[in-house]
Amino acid sequence: MANYTDTNLESAVARFFGSFEGGMNRNPFTEFLKRLYANADYLMPNADEIRQSTKRSIKAKLVKTIIEEATGSRSCTLTGTYGDGVTSTLNWGTAALTGAVSMKQHQDNEIGLQEAIAKRIADLRRSCLTTIETAAQAWFEANKTTVNDATSYGTFDAGTSVFEISESMAANPGFLNIAEQMLAENRYRGGMFDAIVNGYSYPALRYQSQQGAGNAANLAFQFGNWNVMNGLGYSDANYPNWFAFVFMQGLVGAISWIPEDYRNPRQGASVADSIGVKQSFPDPEIPGLVWAMKSQLVCANTASYNGGDDDEVLKIQLSTDYSFNYAPTEDGSTPIYAI
Repeated sequence: MANYTDTNLESAVARFFGSFEGGMNRNPFTEFLKRLYANADYLMPNADEIRQSTKRSIKAKLVKTIIEEATGSRSCTLTGTYGDGVTSTLNWGTAALTGAVSMKQHQDNEIGLQEAIAKRIADLRRSCLTTIETAAQAWFEANKTTVNDATSYGTFDAGTSVFEISESMAANPGFLNIAEQMLAENRYRGGMFDAIVNGYSYPALRYQSQQGAGNAANLAFQFGNWNVMNGLGYSDANYPNWFAFVFMQGLVGAISWIPEDYRNPRQGASVADSIGVKQSFPDPEIPGLVWAMKSQLVCANTASYNGGDDDEVLKIQLSTDYSFNYAPTEDGSTPIYAI
């Protein structure tokens, strides 16, 4: 069982701060999630404010783009096709985790109480972010497009819904260069693009990005229009090497939401009462992500945890609701392409 027995003040010690100030405290998916939450305001402004309650669903309205072939001749009698729209209901998930900190564990301990509370909150945050990242990976896999009109440098496998690059082409003219051409052939042109890549692709792309103009194998040119994020946990048995989800920036995003009682907590609340204290704070690294935190003080016997039989234990719950979304296209496909 977890406790602080080994850190009691029984001897003089030199403390290692590496785990407190960095390293394991840092979320490895920060850049990946940053891109998703940064895109949310452009995709659906104020969606978090509209929700208000977990019982209220949000239905996003989108006017479709109608693409037709022009006839090449004028007509005396005008007919024409009507415009169209689509309704998309946002789906939400919740990441929530509770931790505990004993008061008595730290009365005779090298680790201070405030330091232990801060570290416990940091660990809860990291665990919740890992949950959100895992959910995002599954969401991308479930929402990749099944329509792909690209033909250059590869073919689209309708069984796996993945554009498969010819093996000899991934290194030259380059993986991202081909991905940009694939998106262009699917009407996504002239913008910035995001790529969430697997563990094989990220180191390879970082190597390619450093092959500058003075190098005979100059491949750095292909990175000008791309934001590349390391998906880390993503894997696909069909594609163990080069693999990525790619899309035009602004068309895919994540939304954060917390209940009203955390956004506007009641006055005079105390951690010692039956409800505890509810509060909220923005994530320190990911703009757009907001955390709800509930703190409650309870009496507990923590003698087996290096505490006491009448200990005061601070319970801390960290949580947030998240929703991944994309702007659907006029043919019913999604803007997320697997390559």
